[in-house]
Amino acid sequence: NAVQTGTLPGGKPMVTGRRVAALGDFFVQDSIGESRYRGLTLDARLRSTANMSFRAAYTLARARSNGDSLANLADLPEGPSLEDEWAPSRQHVEHRLTAAATVAAPERWRPLSGVRLTGIATVESGRRFTVFAGSDINGDGNPNSDRPGTLPRNSLEGPGYATIDFRVSKRTRIAGSVGLEATVDIFNAFNRVNVKDLNTVWGSGDVSLTPPPQFAFATPRDVFNPRQIQLGLRIDFP
Repeated sequence: NAVQTGTLPGGKPMVTGRRVAALGDFFVQDSIGESRYRGLTLDARLRSTANMSFRAAYTLARARSNGDSLANLADLPEGPSLEDEWAPSRQHVEHRLTAAATVAAPERWRPLSGVRLTGIATVESGRRFTVFAGSDINGDGNPNSDRPGTLPRNSLEGPGYATIDFRVSKRTRIAGSVGLEATVDIFNAFNRVNVKDLNTVWGSGDVSLTPPPQFAFATPRDVFNPRQIQLGLRIDFP
């Protein structure tokens, strides 16, 4: 239900919607996007004793695409063709490392018998964001997708992500094969601020100020969860 109303100097068509009386307003999407992924994963495991184990995995990856969404007006192509839109995808994470270790108290260490400590660390490089001009600078009727100058898609790399989670558990046998397990989970134990989303509108606010305005360019708009503590109690029986 879209018709071409003109052509921009660069060859990009100007398109507007057309209302169909029998259907009203409707949205049609076509599967024209492509993505490519290449990755290498290294995995290491160590089990020195029955009461201790360690595992780490590292991934080096490259994810590229010529579009991130078919339904978001901010993701419509700005180049003459989709071939000009190839860039790191929004899911691109070049480096990712996870490591987990578990230590359990031996049975002879009473009253610590049944206590187990597990720690998981996750570190990854920043995800990519597209920088927007904030106005319809090419005059195609869509101000949501225009970028400053010749910047490609997802040219801005956000801050990295890092978190450490812990679990402390103690299992106690009540009677026969019936057991009781108490757990304490601590997520993001060191309460690190991990940025989820950035303000990507170029020229919004003065980033030279200290601190920069709340909604200045490249400042956080959303963050992942702060430290969280979860208590649990589980009964196991046949």
